[in-house]
Amino acid sequence: MIASLPRLGVLDNCRIGKVDRERAKIVLSRFYELLSSTRQHKESITSVLHMRETGKSSVVNRRSLNSKGTSLVVGYDNGSLRLYDINDTLPEATNACCSSTTVPFVDFHHLTSVHVNATDDQILTSGYSKKVAIYDISTGKRLHFFSDMHKEPINVAKFSHHSPSLFVTSSFDHNIKMWDLRTKLINPSVDNEVKQLLAVDGRVHTKFDIAPTGSAQNYTRSYYMNGRDYIISGSCDEHVVRVCCAQTGRRLRDIYLEGQNARSLMFVQSLRGDPFRVTFSHGDFGGIRAA
Repeated sequence: MIASLPRLGVLDNCRIGKVDRERAKIVLSRFYELLSSTRQHKESITSVLHMRETGKSSVVNRRSLNSKGTSLVVGYDNGSLRLYDINDTLPEATNACCSSTTVPFVDFHHLTSVHVNATDDQILTSGYSKKVAIYDISTGKRLHFFSDMHKEPINVAKFSHHSPSLFVTSSFDHNIKMWDLRTKLINPSVDNEVKQLLAVDGRVHTKFDIAPTGSAQNYTRSYYMNGRDYIISGSCDEHVVRVCCAQTGRRLRDIYLEGQNARSLMFVQSLRGDPFRVTFSHGDFGGIRAA
């Protein structure tokens, strides 16, 4: 970020000095690249993250299906998927640029979006429906099929740039959801079901003991405060913001919201931690923003 924003003066409440800028340039040149032709190091951050995800040594020479940039996946509006190699031309067809492989893919109806993961071994498909499918790129086998992931049809679905297990769906219900293939994919939690997961493998780190209301419409939102020592949580059918310890899960304080007069209540629709204050204040509500 420092190398990309040369006029940036402060980051994480610390002033950026000359030494920081020089170090940022070194890190940028080592782990990131604009063009592959200007690569200065054999490993980019993508390959490092891939080796960490799969548990392989960085010296392993893993050749993915698209390692030479000659393969591409094409989706058609009739629901069919095709894998092409641009080097396999068809001499008898003058208007053809490449030939399809023999990998059979199960059709995905109402197909509108196709995306390949960071390790070039899985294909993510979505369409004008609430469904998502994931295929093995080398065999064509459908590995996962999920339905009712949103309340309205999905507009687009994309894998993460660096993690082959994460993908995001964007829907006409105005929601964006992130999913992790390493965990059981279910509908997002509601009614004060708040859990803290380990990013490395998706395991549950902490389950917060917050009593449910019994309403399926009590949508819950939780965020880290600046500094990540505290977690704030609120729900749209309740007029309280809960402050919890991120390490132990212990509930530290409940802050009840009221309107301008004592009889009017304020329900929580969104939450944000103050970006300039590391901790919340026990004496006031200044470190949290609720709407």
